[in-house]
Parts: sequence; C-alpha cells; structure tokens
Amino acid sequence: MDSAEPQLGPESGSSASGPPQATPSPEQPDPEPDDDGEDTEGNLVASLADLQLALDYIQALKSARLDESSGLDLNLLQQLQDPVREFLDLDANPDLRLSIRLYMDVGRASEATYMAAREAILERWPEDVEVLTYDQVQRKVEQLSGVIPIIHDMCINSCMAYTGPLACLEQCRVCSEPRYDDSRSVPGKKCTPRQTFYTIPIGPQLQALYKSPESARLMSYRKEKTANVLPHTIRNPDGSISLPPEVVIDDYIHGTEYLTAVANGKIKDDDIVLMISTDGAQLYEHKQSDCWIFIWIIMDLPPDSRYKRHHVIPGGFIPGPKNPKIFDSFSYPGLHHLASLQNSGLRIWNPLVDRVITSNPFLLFGTSDGPGLVRWSGMVGHNGYIGCRGFCPLHGRRCNGGKHYYPVLQKPDDRVPPGSDHPDVSLPDLLATDREAEYKTKLALVVGSETMTQYKQRRRDNGIAKPSIFSGFSSSHRFPLPTVFPNDTMHLTGLNITSLMLSIFRGTIDCHRSNNRATWDWVVLSGEFWNMHGLEVAQFRQYLPGSFDRPPRNPAKKINSGYKAQEYLTYVFGYLPGLLYGLLPNHYWQNFCKLVRGVRLILQRSITTEDLEAAYILLSDFCIEFEVLYVRRKSSRLHFVHQSIHNLFHLAPDTEKCGPLALESQWTIERVIGYLGQEIRQPSNPFKNLSQRGLRQAQLNALSAMAPNLSRDHGKPLPHGAVDLGDGYVLLRPTDPKVVVMAPPDMRAYSKYRETVIGLARLSDSATVTCYRWARLRLPNQQIARTHWKESQRSSDASVRTSRMVKLEIDSKTCFGEVMYFFEVTIQGGNQRLAMVSLGEQPNTELLQQSSNALWVTRLNWDFLSDDKENNSGFNGPAESSRKRKPDLDEGPGALGEDTALKKAKVAEGPEKKLSEFLKLVKKNPQKAAEELANLRTSSEELQALKHQVLELIRAVKLLEVGVASEGVLKYPKTPPAPKSTEEKARIFWTENDWKASAASSKMKQRKTTIADEDDEDAWDVDVDDGEFEGKKSEYTWLGFLRDIKSGQQASVSECEAITTLCRDFFQECYNEQKIDVTKHTYTNLSLVIKIRLCIILEDAFLSVSQCELHWKYFFIARKVYNSWRNKFIKALNRERTKVSTSKFSRKIKSEMPQLLTP
Repeated sequence: MDSAEPQLGPESGSSASGPPQATPSPEQPDPEPDDDGEDTEGNLVASLADLQLALDYIQALKSARLDESSGLDLNLLQQLQDPVREFLDLDANPDLRLSIRLYMDVGRASEATYMAAREAILERWPEDVEVLTYDQVQRKVEQLSGVIPIIHDMCINSCMAYTGPLACLEQCRVCSEPRYDDSRSVPGKKCTPRQTFYTIPIGPQLQALYKSPESARLMSYRKEKTANVLPHTIRNPDGSISLPPEVVIDDYIHGTEYLTAVANGKIKDDDIVLMISTDGAQLYEHKQSDCWIFIWIIMDLPPDSRYKRHHVIPGGFIPGPKNPKIFDSFSYPGLHHLASLQNSGLRIWNPLVDRVITSNPFLLFGTSDGPGLVRWSGMVGHNGYIGCRGFCPLHGRRCNGGKHYYPVLQKPDDRVPPGSDHPDVSLPDLLATDREAEYKTKLALVVGSETMTQYKQRRRDNGIAKPSIFSGFSSSHRFPLPTVFPNDTMHLTGLNITSLMLSIFRGTIDCHRSNNRATWDWVVLSGEFWNMHGLEVAQFRQYLPGSFDRPPRNPAKKINSGYKAQEYLTYVFGYLPGLLYGLLPNHYWQNFCKLVRGVRLILQRSITTEDLEAAYILLSDFCIEFEVLYVRRKSSRLHFVHQSIHNLFHLAPDTEKCGPLALESQWTIERVIGYLGQEIRQPSNPFKNLSQRGLRQAQLNALSAMAPNLSRDHGKPLPHGAVDLGDGYVLLRPTDPKVVVMAPPDMRAYSKYRETVIGLARLSDSATVTCYRWARLRLPNQQIARTHWKESQRSSDASVRTSRMVKLEIDSKTCFGEVMYFFEVTIQGGNQRLAMVSLGEQPNTELLQQSSNALWVTRLNWDFLSDDKENNSGFNGPAESSRKRKPDLDEGPGALGEDTALKKAKVAEGPEKKLSEFLKLVKKNPQKAAEELANLRTSSEELQALKHQVLELIRAVKLLEVGVASEGVLKYPKTPPAPKSTEEKARIFWTENDWKASAASSKMKQRKTTIADEDDEDAWDVDVDDGEFEGKKSEYTWLGFLRDIKSGQQASVSECEAITTLCRDFFQECYNEQKIDVTKHTYTNLSLVIKIRLCIILEDAFLSVSQCELHWKYFFIARKVYNSWRNKFIKALNRERTKVSTSKFSRKIKSEMPQLLTP
C-alpha cells in the first residue's frame, strides 16, 4: 500500500467496465444497515469523513521525518542524530550514584520515603555525603537517560487527541467539548489544556540499550541467531523461505515471514526489530477507571531477557475513564516517531565495534486482544460477516433474526437468512488465498465507497471497517498486513476457548428457544457433579509445583470471581482430560482431548516441525468435529461456534510464519498493567499518576541498560553452599550434615548405573555405598526441582505444593518420575553428582491413544530400575498427565479426599437416646427388659448377616474392572439411555426438575426436597428412618421419585427400607475402616472414591435408583441419608461422653448396646 494509497471516492482503477470487485460472497447477506452485527466499538467509521481521517493519519505517517516537523525537543533531535560516544560512568561520582540507587530502590514508595532516607543518611554523614533532593534526582535521571515524554492535548472525555490532522482543532469533533480550560488560561499566553496524555519516544531508549558492553552483547542476539539459521533455510521459487523438518522453531527468527524479510533485504544486521502492544486496563475494580497502555518489546534481545521488567519499555498512556473514540489520534505520536526513525534512520553508537551505526527499526508485530486489535487493524471484529482475525475468506452464518455472524463451516439443514446458506467450507481452502493481496483489493473497495449505505454494505461483505494506521509504515519496515497482527494465544487459549468449553460442559451456554437443554448429552458438570468437581480441582493444588504460578481455585465457587488466565490454562488443559474421563461420553471426550493436545503443542516455547504438523491436524479435526458433535447443522446452535473455535485452526500456520505464538501474546502487557497499577498512589488523579510511574519506569530501564551495575540483581552470586553444575543447573541446599549409607533398593539402582553407564562391575548385595544428599536442583528455566527426601519431612498440615515430580528424556523417550534425592558420590577417585529417581512405568497405551496423547497415566516404582519385580513396591497410583501429577482414585496414600495423616479414634456407636430409654425400662421392669434384649439380639444377628452380605458385595465391587482397572481409574457408571417420550420421562422422574415440579404441586409434600447448597448442612438434618420400621408409607414420602420403570408405581416400603439401610451400613463400614471422620467430613467433602463406590452398589442393586439423568436420584438419597446418619451419630457421641452411674446389670446391658443398636 506504499505506492498507491486508496483515496476516498470512486474506486481507483475504475473504467467503463465498472469498478474492481473483490471475491464475491456466495450469496449477498440481506441488508441490515442499522445493526450488522459488527463489534467495532460503536462503529469506527460513523461517516465518510471518519474514513478520510483514517487516510489522513496514514498519509501523515508516510511523510514522517526526523526533523523539526516531528515536534520533538531540539535537544532530543540532536541526541537521536548525533549520539554520545562514551559510557555512563557513575563510579566517578559516588554521591550521584548513591542518589540514583536510592531513587531506584525506593520503588513504589512515596517521595516522603525518599526524603526520609536522605535525611537519615545526611544525619549520619553530614559533611561527607551530598544526596540530591527528590526533584534534583528526578531531573538528573531524565537528563542521563535522555527519555523525555511527548505531551499532547486530548478531549476531556477521552474521545480524541489533538494530534496530526486534528492538531489545530479547539473542540472535540465527537462531543464538542472545548480543548482548553478558560478558567486557568491567561490571555496572551499559551492556553491551558483540560487534559493531556503522555507518549514516551522509543528512540532514546534504543540508543541506551547500546550504552554498555553487556547490554550491547544482548542486543546482538538476533544478528547472531539469524546468521546461524539462514544457512539451513530453503529458498522457494516464489521468493519465500522455509525451514527443513529437522529445525526446531524456538523464536520468531525461525518464522518464515522474518526469514523472508531478511533474505529480501528488508531487515539488515544493524536494524532493530520491535513489537508494539496495547490493551485497556481498569485501574479500580468497583469504579469506572478504564485507560489504555502501549508498550514496546525489543525483539533483538534473547527470549529470556526481552520480557523482563527492565527491558519492557512503556510507550504511552491514554487516560480515561471513558474509552477513546478516535484511537488513531492517540496512537499517532508514538507511531509517527517510529516512522520518523524508519524513514530517516536512527544513529546509535555500538561499543562492540566502536562505530556509529544507522538503524531503521523494523516493526514485526502489533498485538492486542480481539476487541483492542480492531482499533489498529481496522477489521470489523469477531462478530462480523468476515470476522476472522487473520482475514481469511470464511463467511459467517447467522440464524433468523440474529445480528451476529458465526464462523460455521457446515451449512445448516434448516432455514437461515440469505448470505448464511452458502455450501460447506473446507478448512484447507481457507489457507490457499494470498491474504495480503486480497486485503489490498478489498480495502480499495471499502475506501472507494461514495455513500454511507454503499460503505456499510462493502464493510460487511469485505470484513474491513477502515484502513489500518499501520499502512502508514513503509512495507520495507514492517510485516505485511494482516500478518503484522498475529494471534493472541493468551486470551484465545487462556480465556476464550476455555470459557466456551466449560459453558458447554456445564450447560450454561445460551439455549435458543427452539432448542432444548434436555437433549444436550454433553452436559456433565452440573448440579452436584459441578460442586464435587470443584472440590477435586481445589484438592489438586498440593500436587501442582510452585513454578505453575497460580494454582486453579475451586471453579464451582470462583469461576465468576476473577478466574485468571493461568488458572484456566492449568485447569482446562491440565486437569480436565483426566477429570472428564469416564464422565463425559467418549466421543465428546476424545474430541476435547484433541483440543487439549493441540493447544499444548502450540504453547510450547520450542516446537518441532513434526509437532507443528500434529497440532495442525489435531486442531483442524477438533474444529470440524466440534460442529458435527455439538452444532449438528442446526441453526439454533450456530452461536456455539465462537470465533475462538475458528482461530484455533490458524494457530499452526501462524506459528510457521511468526514463530512460537506464546512469545507474541498479551502476557507481557498484562503483567505491565499489573505492576504499574500497583504503584498508583494518587486515587484523586490515577491516570496522571500512572503516566508518571510509566515514565519513571522507562527512564530507569534506560539507566539500567547504560549502567547494569545499578541493578541490585547485577552480578548476584549463587546462594550460599550452591554448586554450579554447568549448562544452567545448580545444586541447592539443604544437604546432609554428613555422608549417609544408601538404602538397599537405592544401592541396587546405583550399581546398575555404574555397570550400564560407566562400565564398572556390578556391586555385590552386601556392598555399602555412602553418598552426600542434596535437596534441590535449579533448572536452566529457573524452576526448582525438589525431593521426596525433604518434602516428606514437612508437616501434613503445611500447605505444601509437590515439586519433586519431573519430566525426563531417557534414550530419546519421554518419561516421568519422582525425585527421591540428589546426591554426590565418589566414583573412580572423582565426585559425580546424580539423581535418584523413582521412574514411572510405561503409560497406559489405550488411554494415551484415545486421548491423542493428552492423558498420560502411569505408576511410580520405588525401586529405581530394579530387575527384582518383587521388591517393586509400586507406589499407589499417581496418574501423570504431560504437565502435572494427579493422585489416583484408588485407596492408598494418594487417594483423593482422604486424610491419611490423621488417625481416627473409634468411638461408641450406640444411639444414646435408645440406650437411656432402655436403661429406664431395666429399672422399672427388668423382666420385660430382658425379653426385649433377647429380641434385639435376634434382630442383631439378622442385621449382622445382612451387613456381611453388603460387605461381600462391596469387596466384589472393588475387584470389578471399571474403566481401565489396571491403572486404577474409578469412574461413575454410565447413565442408562433416556426414555424416548416426554411422558415416560415425567412418569419415572427422569430429571430432578420433573420431581421438583411434582413435589411442589403435591399436597402430600411435607418438607422441601430440593438439594441444598453444598455448605448448607442444616438443610439436610432430616429424620431419615432410624431402623425401627413401622411400615408407614409416609416415612418414605421423600423417596417418591423412585418408580418402577414399567408400571410407574412408587417403590414399596420394603425397597425404600432396604435402600436407606444399605446406605447407612455402607457409611458405617467406611467409618469402621477409618475412611470417614464424622467430626470433619460433610457429604460434600467426602472422598470421591466413597461416593463412586456407593453409587455403583446402590444403582446395581436397585433399578429404580439408576433410572435418572446424571445419577441425581443417587445423589439425593446419599446426601440425605449421610447427613441424617452423621447428625445422629454426632449426637450419640456427645451423649456417650457423659458418664452415668448404674447397677452392675445396667452396666452389662450398656456394654452390649452399642453393638446391637448402630445408628
């Protein structure tokens, strides 16, 4: 677009044959001039004058030069054109260095804190030290760094900025508010603006990055990396560049767009490559306080440095609290400065070669989230007819009466409006177009509109609302449009797609009036399942290493309370494949696993060509199958296909073009918003305070680059006692105070290592090996691997997050293990440092294949590499995904929801009420009491026989193969097929809503039967049968939903009695085995193992319980019976503590009663 920028008016190139036409839509959408479903922030273009304004800003960028017309301070211009050729030496002035260090280290504190520290220093050394005042040091930092803000006027309502083509206006063209404050303006002097905003020029900060040898060496990363990659590239006939399959993509430098730009001479060795990012921020949670921030990321720096705080450069701030209307006017100053540097060249002194170089900064990427990016890209947004962020030619579809378009590939079977009834679309066909050429053609059509009606039609048909301001940069100094706007994987994978999938599994996604949620068989996380699921997620916290940053909270409670992107990523792409196995129907689960595996591959810091191809296939299959499984060609479900579903398809091709997308996402600016927002100390004027803190950060970043020894982390030594192993590995304390003797299993593993790796003879079984153990190892990525040796010594009550599970590569094969300890041992006169690891077995291949390698289930062996299988204790089932450890659902030390560290004391089991009544009878009529005692013994024998049968059934169930029994995976039984007719469903109360409606309308209902909230235990304190059955049907009114599947008749009293008895006996048995602590365990936090096993037993024994949706009848019964049993049990325990004096006969009877009368 450099040679011929489209002008407003008749289409350029028009002739007698008519104007040029873009690729037509399959069918033109019906016109909707008032609301076309686009989300372009109140329409980026409200009139043709707005369209012309966008073109004027582009033209102003094209003519930008580094001269007096740039509006920069003359001293700053001189600095950019003639840089200082010397280092900054603060050691020559210790007082100045002290003042700057104090200014830097004060950090978030106030000016008063600095002055107090200054006064304390001067009080101690009144004559020897001269510490600058706060204002003095501020001015000195500005002078040394050369970073001076560019300040422009803006509308008081944040509508527009008075820059570029709008610089001469004196009132806002949007809201007509005046530019200046007449009350503060003095006649004859410069008028006082009502509001201003800061732009921080990038030029001086780029020069500062070369002012020290250390920083200059970091800035040579791109040049050296490019020189290593280029010899391995393949030049294609069309001039593009590609990589051979063996190359690993680990940075944008491996991206084909970058390599092509280098090969074509657009990016030279002395150029600096940049990424600009923007996002909106709300400074206060409960107050309108929106503002916008720009940052620059220096892509010449290595990845482990470029995203650090001292290298991320604030670029500008747009005060709020309202959102800007003419975004180009605020972006213009910073982009104009960059265009000036590109067109005129930036002069930089490079100390590594001791010469002044000329750099033409190259703009690699402009990034933002979806809504923010439309302000820069000029696209119509994700709800438009062509709403793809990457500008592929996919036309959206909408249902009748709908305003939003959705990127649905398959044509619905029912009626849809014209323009949405085009044939099925093939995903690979979307990649066949030249997006840059198509963008130029369609932009020419939009810009050539003669009327607003024509413009709106062309905007909808072509997906472009206005030309991008990035068109003002020369195509020699930027990536082509729209490639310059890469996918944002942070919001896509961390918020958008995760929220969508959860809304589907929970059944909370909008349901069209012609649709029915009852037909959604994929809804598995609802009601009681959702509450239990949330508890499971929260309990996994202890198995998630601290390097995972923020562990997911209980989604059932916190999903709507600021759930973070990192929590979503860990929860959905880490936990869910294992948690949904056996719960979600298999075809949905396998489809979901393709999404999980594909996203995991894409989010890697480095990715092989093989993995990239696998990710493309997995995500493409997911997108296609998603429509087949969930939409099913129904127009009422078109809204299921969010734009995030379609964007997944572009992740693999974009990675090939731009490198790993995680390096170009919004994580960095979100972090900048976080730490700058925390520094705000002026609630009365937070936007100005934010701008000042950002300016301070930019100045200190420049100073840190010029004098690296100013940073407190510069030259920081290793921790005391640490040992550097090389290649970024560091052994860390604590250690053994003295050498220890290896345990026999460890010694066998060490002996085998000596034999197979070093070639020494295997040690005898009687040999003794001593070693010196270490507890921690710092990895090259700065993560800390810990050990079982030390973590197992921590208190069970401590909030410990396991960090000893590691991912290993042995003989080119990936495996997982648990680090027992690191150790130092003497071999052949020299010291070697090794790790003792309990390796996991080979994963369950069936689950691995079914899950597309997303779910890795393994077991750990204590005896490392042991040949003796009998000595292999087989640690009880940790299930490993490719990222984290999850405990097995089998019994044992890792069983979910069980507190094995606490020993439960057995207590008396007799109900105190019946015991006291019986004792009264003993005193009043001993003969009758003896007769009743005999009857009770007979009943007790029958009860014991029944209990024995139930226990046998429980033991049999334990041995059943449920799911993958060899891996210990326990799951709820499958729900039986739903009745076909609505009448049949209502007759047997298939859904809980059916029963609620019936109970509400029944006059026989005596108490509320809806399931209480998980924390409302009192709502379940009901008097469920105590064991003395009187045959009254009214006792089991609450079980009225139990119906015969054929006749529809209510379950008999005997069946209800058997159901409640079985549940109580099951809970009693679990208590006896110390699996239930009645003082702590409510039904909600019972072990999932207990709940699943009771469900299996109860539904297998009673068909009337199993005939329902998602086991709701079982949950209803189990919760009610458990709470009744628990409440009575606790009451009995409390009364048992009171000692009662009685006769010898009474004490004898009392000793027998707890065994006869169980609650």
